[in-house]
Amino acid sequence: MAPYGADEAAEDERAREGKQGLGLDLVYHSPTFAVLVVFVLSIVLVTTLSGHLASLAQDYGYSAQVGALLLSASMVGNVLSKFALGAIADRLGAFRAIVCSLVTTACGLVLILLNLGGQISLLASGFLFGTSFSIGSLGISLLTRHVYGDEQYSDAYATVSLVTSFASALGVTAAGAAYDLTGSYAMPIAASIALVVVAAGCLAYLHWRVTTRPWEKKRDESPRQM
Repeated sequence: MAPYGADEAAEDERAREGKQGLGLDLVYHSPTFAVLVVFVLSIVLVTTLSGHLASLAQDYGYSAQVGALLLSASMVGNVLSKFALGAIADRLGAFRAIVCSLVTTACGLVLILLNLGGQISLLASGFLFGTSFSIGSLGISLLTRHVYGDEQYSDAYATVSLVTSFASALGVTAAGAAYDLTGSYAMPIAASIALVVVAAGCLAYLHWRVTTRPWEKKRDESPRQM
């Protein structure tokens, strides 16, 4: 005879063990966590360029009104891309969703750098650049959960959040200093494009770690010795 609820307790224990088996081991000094930190740092640094969009438009010879519209266009891209990233992540997974946002972000930055001319082109570039915010807010949390699983998500994301705060403060200052040094926003934009490339490389590494090295996952799937 078993006490009432014993079967439920056993099922809860099995579910807990299953959750613990999801994701890689959370080791703060491991290469995997370092790559995740670099990814977060790169993306957040890119998003901080939005603080200079109004000044960037004026530097290109447009009025302050166009600069305000450029910032508004990036915020529209910010909002809509979060819905899009969440929908794509539900259907195709976090990695593919983040890749889509990285591509649109890179396109926006390249178009801003080229400055092909015309307000419509500039506003479209700002809209595409605004999709970077979907990675900085939603994509990072989805990626952290996917890499380390539900059980370790809170511990991993707590440290990642510190990186986002540091990068936010650093990025705005660095972009302003680069403009003061060169008299142009070309260097900050080019650096942002390079950071997107770095983020893409980090994402590729994390995808490889999760999908092709299952023996390093936390759960021991080998049969237990009796």
